[in-house]
Amino acid sequence: MRLKNSFAPLTIIVGIVTFVTGALGLTLHLGTVTNTACRFEDVELCRFLDKGKTVNRLLKNGYIVKSTTIDAQGKKNEEVWEVAGENKAHVVNYEGGKETFNMIIIDNDLYVKDYLDGMWWKKPIDQAEKEGKLNIEKIVKNKQLEFKEIDGDISYQKLNGEKCRNSQCLRYKIVNNRSETDGDQYLLFDDQDYLLRKIQRQMANGSISEFTIDYELPTIEEPISAKEAADNQNVF
Repeated sequence: MRLKNSFAPLTIIVGIVTFVTGALGLTLHLGTVTNTACRFEDVELCRFLDKGKTVNRLLKNGYIVKSTTIDAQGKKNEEVWEVAGENKAHVVNYEGGKETFNMIIIDNDLYVKDYLDGMWWKKPIDQAEKEGKLNIEKIVKNKQLEFKEIDGDISYQKLNGEKCRNSQCLRYKIVNNRSETDGDQYLLFDDQDYLLRKIQRQMANGSISEFTIDYELPTIEEPISAKEAADNQNVF
């Protein structure tokens, strides 16, 4: 699904960690051992990898995801996705600190912000789907964190932890011992529930990518007022 150039499906590869989202369709691949005993001596790391088997039950209720990229010149872009159940979603894009895209989905209605007047366009979801502009299945229903074993000689180097919202996070550097990478990759999970909280990639050219996830139910409400879009009107 592609709503606009700044809202294209996003792929972040962090060493052996791959995060792919096609407008909120979450798929995360980690080099883990989900079908055999954990091969690592680090008890906390093994708890985190084992948690990947059951984490999808949390995502069904709701979550908040933020993807941030800072290029080598210091330009910052952000994408924030909120999903509440299977009938509510909110997507916001920022480029250089400026909001460039804002979309809300509630039940059968779609709202897209018009930056010419600051108002919201309203359109039935089924019309947008017929026009090929929207895939509600990908946006609010196709969400999963997929933990699966990936071939490769992978190790994890434990580093100093850091604060993650209301808890403390354990931080690990992901090392691919078979091939060289052009940057450093890290994953962070909390020390209470052992849930993935953050993925970081720091490139050799100075650019940074970061992905964070909160397993909580966001509050998503329809705009106070909206203008009705015509049947064939492209609100994107």
